[in-house]
Amino acid sequence: MNNYWLKYHMCEISNEDFVRGIKLGVYLYAHYKDGVMMVGTTGQTYKEAIAKIDKAHEWAVSAISLKVKE
Repeated sequence: MNNYWLKYHMCEISNEDFVRGIKLGVYLYAHYKDGVMMVGTTGQTYKEAIAKIDKAHEWAVSAISLKVKE
């Protein structure tokens, strides 16, 4: 992969759009078990998985902002 490919085939997306994409992927692979929306074979509910994604996103944003301040 060279710079030309990256320049013309990759689009810039915001962190929020990236996280929305992850959440959409989790939603698409979720299923219902006994009336509860579950995520894949992890044993987590959809709600727990989304909370985990949000927490990881908050941590990443704070880590990036700390690095920028240095």
